[in-house]
Amino acid sequence: APDPANPPTELAGITLRIGPDPARLLYVHQDQINAQVPETAPVGGTATVSLGDTTIAELLVAAASPGLHPLTEL
Repeated sequence: APDPANPPTELAGITLRIGPDPARLLYVHQDQINAQVPETAPVGGTATVSLGDTTIAELLVAAASPGLHPLTEL
């Protein structure tokens, strides 16, 4: 199982890059990806989702309200 203190940058062959930086992946499913956005992510930049070497989605990075999402259960 992935280390919750250091989530992987690849899960099930999926990677997510936000700007030039890889995002830490918490959960990957066919219709949902939960990830930690790098602090350096540029608002208005592009997020690229890839499966292996193939880009499967490109998304616009928009400003959002922060939220709390625990990495471990108590």
